[in-house]
Amino acid sequence: MRRPIAWVGGGLLLLALLRWWPVLLGRAEFCAEDVNVINLPLRSYAGWWLRQGVLVLWTPLLQNGFPLFAESQAGLTYPLRALDALPLPDTVLLGWAVALHLAWAGAGLTAFLHLRGYRGVAALLPALAYGLSAHLVVRHQHTNVLEGLAWWPWLLAGVEATVGRRAAAPAVLLGLAGALLIACAHIQFAVYGLTLAAAWAAFRLGHGERAPGAGWRLLGALLLTAGYGAWQVLPLLELARQSLRSGGVWEQGYQILKPTHLPLLLAPNFWGPLFDPTCLRPAQRWEVVGCVGALPPLALLAVRGRQPAVRFWLAVAALGLLGAAGDRLGVSRLLALLPGWDSFRAPARLLSLTALAVPLLAAEGLAAVAAGPVRRPWRAVAAGVAAATLLALLLLPPWVGRVTPAALGSCRGALLLAGGSAGLAALWLHGLPAGGRWRLLAGVALVVGEALLVSLPLTPTRPCARPPLVDGRVAVGTGRDGALEPYRPFANLRRGVANVWNVSPLTLREPVELLTLADQQRGGARARLLALQGVRNQQSDDQTQIVAARHAAAPDCWRVARQWIEPDRERARRMLLDPTFDPAATALVRRRLELQPAVPAVGTVDQPTPNRQVYTVSGRGLWVLNTTPYAGMAVYVNGVRQPAEVVNLLQTGVVCAAEGEQRIVVIRSGTCLRLGRFLALLAIAAGLGWGLGARRA
Repeated sequence: MRRPIAWVGGGLLLLALLRWWPVLLGRAEFCAEDVNVINLPLRSYAGWWLRQGVLVLWTPLLQNGFPLFAESQAGLTYPLRALDALPLPDTVLLGWAVALHLAWAGAGLTAFLHLRGYRGVAALLPALAYGLSAHLVVRHQHTNVLEGLAWWPWLLAGVEATVGRRAAAPAVLLGLAGALLIACAHIQFAVYGLTLAAAWAAFRLGHGERAPGAGWRLLGALLLTAGYGAWQVLPLLELARQSLRSGGVWEQGYQILKPTHLPLLLAPNFWGPLFDPTCLRPAQRWEVVGCVGALPPLALLAVRGRQPAVRFWLAVAALGLLGAAGDRLGVSRLLALLPGWDSFRAPARLLSLTALAVPLLAAEGLAAVAAGPVRRPWRAVAAGVAAATLLALLLLPPWVGRVTPAALGSCRGALLLAGGSAGLAALWLHGLPAGGRWRLLAGVALVVGEALLVSLPLTPTRPCARPPLVDGRVAVGTGRDGALEPYRPFANLRRGVANVWNVSPLTLREPVELLTLADQQRGGARARLLALQGVRNQQSDDQTQIVAARHAAAPDCWRVARQWIEPDRERARRMLLDPTFDPAATALVRRRLELQPAVPAVGTVDQPTPNRQVYTVSGRGLWVLNTTPYAGMAVYVNGVRQPAEVVNLLQTGVVCAAEGEQRIVVIRSGTCLRLGRFLALLAIAAGLGWGLGARRA
């Protein structure tokens, strides 16, 4: 089994190198929207600190401070993230991450199909097609999503090996695969993948042969996954309670599969380019691309199969398609009844289930062809009809639907190739020699040709450019339209310069809501709250957005002489937006603090790492730290733990009761993170002990 896995993985990596060699060698970079908006800047920032030997837990450069580790986009618990510490350009490291995980996805599907008993063309062709599918390739802009999808086939392979063998090693590897899926850090796709693996495990326990004790081994693998995954999940849940998503989210109207999107299941460029060539505007339609190329016509061969596994994967494929339609069909509403699923957005992401089920159905159909003559010629007729239908789309007049001459020209190659694949499927049944070698060569040529002409070119690239930074200015905005070129969101983070931007779905709720209200005020309320100067505004959608500014010389910490108690959050917001309110003179607090009147003073800060800040102050009183109050933080005054007070809704207050010089230390390592790290170490030790103990026995 190792040789086919190596052939598939190596072949996929070679194709990626042939197509993306400018990116992998540092002469170009991926430039779709989100890869530059979120993934690359955060990975670059975290990678720079990894090179210094620091695992970033917090960054002071986003808003007034943000728990970068908990937000999980950087995926710092994923072991392969250590590659970001290599002394190479961040664009090169990200390009290799994309190429390696495409190869890993195909290799994993090869392993699963071999464990299921498929050989030759029935194992290699679906694995190649899945690794090169447009559905995976367009995920290059959400690199953590692609990394997670690459582990889905390995989860299925781990379940298959654990159920079919008595050895403990497959169960340990299954637990590791599930843990790494969670560590990739996109929780939505982690939940989807783990749910699929659980469904397949239940199916296998009820159908086919199973080794004694399979259920217990699966339970052990689940505990290993949960233990290691706690390192990322517990801080993530802690952040979610304080974020914009604290009340859950139900965006069933955002990115759903519509009837006009159905052609994208076969030809991703049917309605024109998926991404804006200038890379300045948000990407369109890529979430609804479930294209797996030449495999749907081949999967028709398995539709009438009576094997239980065929019915299982048919149900998975149908669930992905129907759920992707959102509220139109109501399936996603039923799925939202599952714990946590009501917090997931973009129902079209369920197409990932269909994109994996189709290659597995195609494997069954190819196995039927390889076994001998096809008894029912209607399948060949169906494939021919599909080919004729696809080719007929080329002749659609421009006034049909939204098809324009430009759109037809951009997707002509994709349609021809898709139609050719269906025609080849029909010839495959009756025209090609029965020898497996000819079928394998024809299938590989088809899949590779489709990848080079259709899938891999979907990723726009541009010559490498230095991260935009002009005179220390920062990108500022409360929405995606707030910062325009050259101040792309988070881009300055690659240079270690602050960005005040609301783009993460887990952005802290209080700063965003307050700054959104400040947008509606006049007199520079927003600039005052963020200590900005040199503000430049731009009119966009009838709203004034700050697109660039400089940080003012605001103190890092100061002492106030007065306090104003206002426990009501809405009234506190109105007070902060009042131009007469001076946060340097009066602290807005939620409860009364026993203080003596003090003369205003300013302290200093030493910030050796983002995870630990040290403030030096002199005198007793309420000291305000210009950093975001967060549950996952600990404050010490001269080595003694002190409670952190919420001041001015955006800042942290510390009461110092002694006179003279004092040392305030803020540590960004909360209980959830420490507990998760302990459980992860415990799971690693348990897995090693289980595997070594079983091997000696």
